[in-house]
Amino acid sequence: MRSLTLLFIVPVVLSLLAGMAAAHDATNVFSPPPWVVHVDVEKNLLFVLTDTALYAQRMDSGKRLWSLPFETYDDCMFSRDTLVIEKTKGFRVVDKITGKEHWKVSEDSKGKPSQTKFIGNSAWVYTCFDDGGVVYTPEGLPLQPTISGERTGKFGVGGWMPDTKTLLIVTGESPPNSQKTLTTWFWQPESGLIEKGYVLSSKDHPLLYYVTPGGKAVFDELNINNWRTRLTLIDARTGVVERVLETSAARYHFTPEGYMLTGSVEGDRMTAVNLDMDEAAVILAGEGHAFVLYSPVLAEGKDWIYSWDRSRRCWLWPLEEGATPRMIWQCPPGNYAPGEIKAIRPPHILFDTRRNKMEACRLEDMECVKTWHAEGPPRRHFMSYVSADLNRALAWYTREDAESREQATVTQVFEAHLAEPIREVPGSPRGLSPDGRHCVVQYPSNGPFHLVEIESGRTCASIPAEKEMPYNEVFFPPNSRYVAVHAPDQLTVIHLENEYTQVDIDVPVKYESFPRQTMFHSISFSPDGTYFVFQGLDGYVKLYSSSTGEVVRTFTEPDMVAARQESPPDGFLEAAASFGKRLIGRIVTLNPVTPKITSGFSADGKQLITMASGQILRVWDIQSGDLLRTIRTGLAEARNARGELNNHLALSPDGAYAFAYNSDSLDLAELWEISTGKAVRHYNLPPQKIDEAVVADKGTGIYLRSDEELHVLAGIKR
Repeated sequence: MRSLTLLFIVPVVLSLLAGMAAAHDATNVFSPPPWVVHVDVEKNLLFVLTDTALYAQRMDSGKRLWSLPFETYDDCMFSRDTLVIEKTKGFRVVDKITGKEHWKVSEDSKGKPSQTKFIGNSAWVYTCFDDGGVVYTPEGLPLQPTISGERTGKFGVGGWMPDTKTLLIVTGESPPNSQKTLTTWFWQPESGLIEKGYVLSSKDHPLLYYVTPGGKAVFDELNINNWRTRLTLIDARTGVVERVLETSAARYHFTPEGYMLTGSVEGDRMTAVNLDMDEAAVILAGEGHAFVLYSPVLAEGKDWIYSWDRSRRCWLWPLEEGATPRMIWQCPPGNYAPGEIKAIRPPHILFDTRRNKMEACRLEDMECVKTWHAEGPPRRHFMSYVSADLNRALAWYTREDAESREQATVTQVFEAHLAEPIREVPGSPRGLSPDGRHCVVQYPSNGPFHLVEIESGRTCASIPAEKEMPYNEVFFPPNSRYVAVHAPDQLTVIHLENEYTQVDIDVPVKYESFPRQTMFHSISFSPDGTYFVFQGLDGYVKLYSSSTGEVVRTFTEPDMVAARQESPPDGFLEAAASFGKRLIGRIVTLNPVTPKITSGFSADGKQLITMASGQILRVWDIQSGDLLRTIRTGLAEARNARGELNNHLALSPDGAYAFAYNSDSLDLAELWEISTGKAVRHYNLPPQKIDEAVVADKGTGIYLRSDEELHVLAGIKR
């Protein structure tokens, strides 16, 4: 009788908890701002994409016509009257004005569609499936060309010929150790007639696309090794070369009306050339504007380009010299992140705000406090490697190696608010010391790791990379006394204050069920750098001396926990058994396993905090090895649809507070005070999956990243 009562009570409790979790306790949510993704001047329409929906509105009145939920759409493409909303397993064609679906294609026997696009500005659609290409009529009728009496498999579509009835399509051949070829065909889809054209060849990866109104096509030869491309304008009917197109610009696009658009790295300058007429270039430039090349607008007998300014307003520019823009849309009020989140570093957060630019903002009000930017080409990529005082940051770009003729990576060191780097060294960036004095780069690709003194540019030490897994990780303690370069089989610790002496330590096995070479390791230093620990070991933690590499003490987790992974049920009986296990899983752990241990240090470096698979937290005295405190979070052993138990613990940098949560939001979250072992605050989580949780020092705030949104939760009041 008691077991029946338990089976009744537990689901009720689970239901109540799920209801409680429906409310979200965030004090602020910063989401990506909505963006205009297409403008239709002739129909007086704007199409706006938010983090939850795609909607259409009138350009003059702002009246919203329709809205569609935005879930897993990969892309939206527009033609004159319709738009394609592409999803991971298919796509659908939607009417621009009504938002109603005309037709759709789901993943079927052809396989998953890897590419979907409108052909020119028409309502015809081309899709490339796993086993070949398909062209769809405006009504959704699938067509495939027949060559020599057989349906062709994979083919590409260049575009409509000037008669608007014939498609230029290509089939390819890639013989080993020889030039790759493209064979062109002229296909009339409605009649089925097909005519063989000319053959193009290249030692690189050849592509043929885009037919202008005057009958010109672009032959693109892409070198996969260095990502250089050579563009040639040809006669689409004969294949005769007209001229080589300049491609030195960072961005380029071709419009159905016969223009080649190129843009500056920063996006504040755009050039347009009519390829049919070879006219002088039209140049658009706007201080603080970012031009959108990939969705030009045709209306009133001319092309239009739209741009964004720093205030997130959208402007429309006619493609003509001396163009005067007009504002067509203003971002509605809201809490918006200024860019893509790179790293949460309380009390600051790093954003990619534009090309060649990164900003650090205060988490409390999103006010920008530091900016790193690079002027002009090449395209620089800023990293989240930033010094503790927010003065220095690392960026990288690629250039052609003079000897090998292949692309090589270069690291640059930027100081805040300076447009020129203070140091440039060959190699890929791998780490920056908190004091900003040293950086680690890898050069050449898959080669050694080099410790570089930034002021002088000299290499202080080099660590060979492992041949099987050369992608090591780099760690610094908060006071920059040491640097650790972590390979799958070996950790090298370098003393930065003692003539760069090195200590090599064998890495313990992390996961017995996986080959060691497939796993990445990580370590944590104590605040003063005296000790370090490996993360993610099975059931124990070894405390190492940074200066000698010797094991000082071992801390063992005595308990077993619920397994992170669970095989999905197969059939009705297994599903019923799994349901029963989950009901009683809140009371007792079935099939327990040895937990993976992560750990951190207290602010004074005297205590080690271990966390067992996000479920059990223990505090240990480093000197004596005594267990001082145990905290059992009590998170439910609730699994998601894939059978995963995603309970986690996030520790504040000072080791004072821990945030216990389920990243699938299947339970309430709690903030625990380490010194007392008490839960001091409870939280309802957002419904989306939580990608990252960060706790500020002294527990003053919790920051959750979820689907590119930042959720700010209140911490301890001070």
